[in-house]
Amino acid sequence: MKKKLRKVELYKFEINGHTLALDVKKSRVFRIEDELTSEVIDLLNDLTPEEITNTLADRYGRKQVFEVLKEMEKAKIITGEDQKEEVSPPSPAREITALCLNVTYDCNLRCKYCYYNDGNPFHGSKIHMSENVAKKAVDFLIKESEDKKNLLIDFFGGEPLLKFDLIKTVVKYAKVKAQQANKRVAFGITTNGTLLTKNVAKYLAENKIGVQISIDGNRVMHNRARVFRNGKGSYDRVILNARNLIPKGSPFARITVTHQDLQFMKAVKHLLHQGFNGVSVAPASGINRIWAINGDDFKQLEQEHDEAAKYFLEKMLKHHEFVPFYNFTLPLRIIYFRKKQRYPCGAGLFYLAVSPEGDLYPCHRFVGIKKFFLGNLSSPFKNNRRALFLNNYVESKADCRQCWARYLCGGQCPYWATETNGDIRRPNEGYCELQQYILKLSLMIFSQIHQKDKAIIEKLFDPRHQPYMLNPDLEKTENNTEGLSSDQEETTNR
Repeated sequence: MKKKLRKVELYKFEINGHTLALDVKKSRVFRIEDELTSEVIDLLNDLTPEEITNTLADRYGRKQVFEVLKEMEKAKIITGEDQKEEVSPPSPAREITALCLNVTYDCNLRCKYCYYNDGNPFHGSKIHMSENVAKKAVDFLIKESEDKKNLLIDFFGGEPLLKFDLIKTVVKYAKVKAQQANKRVAFGITTNGTLLTKNVAKYLAENKIGVQISIDGNRVMHNRARVFRNGKGSYDRVILNARNLIPKGSPFARITVTHQDLQFMKAVKHLLHQGFNGVSVAPASGINRIWAINGDDFKQLEQEHDEAAKYFLEKMLKHHEFVPFYNFTLPLRIIYFRKKQRYPCGAGLFYLAVSPEGDLYPCHRFVGIKKFFLGNLSSPFKNNRRALFLNNYVESKADCRQCWARYLCGGQCPYWATETNGDIRRPNEGYCELQQYILKLSLMIFSQIHQKDKAIIEKLFDPRHQPYMLNPDLEKTENNTEGLSSDQEETTNR
């Protein structure tokens, strides 16, 4: 064969002593365990198979090189066809299936890194959502979801449990309206945990409301920034209240990692030991340089994720313990299902936020920012203003369209990009590099687990271990992981 074979868009990388290759467009993962395979991949797009064989024959032998090429062709890593990029705009469903109800701007805490502190006009405001607005929001969701059956309402704030009576009213009303429309509605709440009394916990558990508690680790770590109005730390109250729910509804924990303390693994281990059903870590953002992640912080967070990956693999492979650390399990889910991410999230697509006044925004982080205002529940929905988000697919962005991680990432959080560069289409470079590193670790974890204990892969995606905010209609596609071992044998978990 003298024709030039073309490899699929393959990204080869090394991490923690492992060499892997990602089929970018199909999210297939390959282990590369010998130098010959690695060198062949490097030469594929520049030389014909005959030229590759001649180049490498002296060191590896013609037969061995030929066998590697045949195995790659069999695995569809190489092909004689041009590999054209998918550039046609996606056709996202325009139905609204999820609403975040910002039931109040008020909060009983004064967390030092809260983004409401960054000049937000509603900081400390006593404005609450009325029952009338809340019911209009439910009616809006039922109408705008059209023929979609699975809906989600998430309660947010401020501190949403300051409006617990309103939450109960909304839940009751939404269940009735959903049943009348032959739909199903799920609920979630993000809370600081200070008002999570036994009665509140019982209600949330009985109504299967998913709970995410903002808690930053042990007493010292948490109390550094999450304080009451009088400056007193809130940890003791939060952890005591969380125990009201742990036997019933197993809450999730969200850790905000700040410039003041980047070593989040201590917090992750502490919260899992306390009984939380899952933990995620997110960097503090904003203009407050004392707390917000910036500069070299991203590199230090990469190192901390290295430690997290070691812990994750040790627990999973040596002790057969599931580790619900969502910085890894959410990317692993995308890899497993080969779900191509062409958008960063549902903001402005199927997901909107509603302010206490009934104003509509792409998500809770954009509430109050005038240029992202999408209308009010009392006036016609300005659907055309969603175009900015509908057109924010990953191939349309100059900084994303050639990135190897684009279909695992979907492009950066629109708010992060706006906060940094004033444009949802221009990502924060430091955060991009951190996300790429987390994805490399996730690919490595996936490969290692698949190679050593495939049964764990299935456990990873047991619905009981998934946070409530996941799309219940997530399409299941082919399972993943294929490997080219030292003898080039392809392995799959199909």
